[in-house]
Amino acid sequence: MKVRFTLALLALLATSACTKSSSDDGDSNAVPQTNACSVLGLNTRVITGTVCSETNSPVVKVNIINTDSTQGLCSGTMISSNAVLTAAHCFLEHDLQIAYIEANGVAVPASEVAIHPAVAVGSDDNNNNTPIVLNDVAIVHLSSAVTLPTLPILSSQTPRPDQIFSIFGYGLDENNNLGVLRSGQSLIESVTSQNFTARYDGVGSNSCNGDSGGPAILTLASGQNAIIGLVSSGTVTTCQVGDLSYYANVTSADLLSFIQQEVPTVSVL
Repeated sequence: MKVRFTLALLALLATSACTKSSSDDGDSNAVPQTNACSVLGLNTRVITGTVCSETNSPVVKVNIINTDSTQGLCSGTMISSNAVLTAAHCFLEHDLQIAYIEANGVAVPASEVAIHPAVAVGSDDNNNNTPIVLNDVAIVHLSSAVTLPTLPILSSQTPRPDQIFSIFGYGLDENNNLGVLRSGQSLIESVTSQNFTARYDGVGSNSCNGDSGGPAILTLASGQNAIIGLVSSGTVTTCQVGDLSYYANVTSADLLSFIQQEVPTVSVL
């Protein structure tokens, strides 16, 4: 299993996304693209690329410093003014010392990190018993509120195969560049109550190291955007063609109930 979390020594930071994106409730004739910045109303900073403006973005960097002095970075989404939704596995490899987010050039420390109590390593019996992370959800509670947009979570419908979805994150791109918000599109291959998968075949984009916890977003027919998943893990270390990426399915009851318990004010569609 290759989790999509970047861990390094102090000299190594961050991440940017080779990502994926969604159009309405699932157009079977649509083709995944490599740019989804406009889904969240963000300007593209590179005309022909997929780098999104980080100004007023609900997607933030989640910085992690461990007691053994290692440092890592994941991606996360504002779901309230003082709560960030991200992946649980970001905090499991080492003993956490400090966590903080970066948004609009300002660092805000966490007051608490809440990890789903049932997070565990399991296997995908439908894909050669591939190791996966179960209940891969965490909430970073901030020490002070921030004035950033928030995103709702979808509960009125579940993801389904052949839907195109958007993903945003700060993970590695194809040139090993780090720490830049990128977007793209991908296509759902399979869905379970725990996760959904997307296979990268060279069309659209793919999540990679450092994108962990970044949102998978579905754009509904109404034009509303909602989170349906979080970047969790993948099968190919380089994130290149042939990779099968796993996303925690936050529309499922077990994951959504944990989020609502931790953040009662979270918006749900």
